[in-house]
Amino acid sequence: MTPGALVVAYLTAGLAAAALVLFRSRPRSWASVGSAAAAFALWPLWLPFALAPARERGPARREREAVQGISLAVARARDAVRGTDLEGALTARDAEAILQAVDRIGGRLDAIEGELAASAGPARRVTRLVALQDADRAALDEVRELAEMLATELTLARHGRGDGVEPLIVELRARVEALQNS
Repeated sequence: MTPGALVVAYLTAGLAAAALVLFRSRPRSWASVGSAAAAFALWPLWLPFALAPARERGPARREREAVQGISLAVARARDAVRGTDLEGALTARDAEAILQAVDRIGGRLDAIEGELAASAGPARRVTRLVALQDADRAALDEVRELAEMLATELTLARHGRGDGVEPLIVELRARVEALQNS
């Protein structure tokens, strides 16, 4: 084979690899175009990575992010009131109760996810598990939003501009209580 024929074969294989990578990428984005360009030029090296199964953003990761977001927001809220007149508004005990309830919901969601993965049972049971999972996800999202709003309001109140601290604390306590009772 001549060097020209080798270059043509290499470029043809690269073009096929780029087309395959671009075809397989579901939401077409600049990242997928870049990956296709890399596959065209460096197909022997890039193709195994480009064609590897995509890591899905699963529900477990979503819940972990929500739990981490709540933890960060509660810590931010505690920092905002520490050493101020508002320190009694969000006590360490309240913050710990919020975090324990959220951790319990996260654990319950992990257990539901495991049951769903292993479940080959009746459709009614799977439907019930999915409904529980959706309710817990919604509760986590609501608590996360409330915790972030509370942290923001407490930061504003610390600087003399927050008006809605008390209603948010009451709402957050009510949601956490509902989580603990569910």
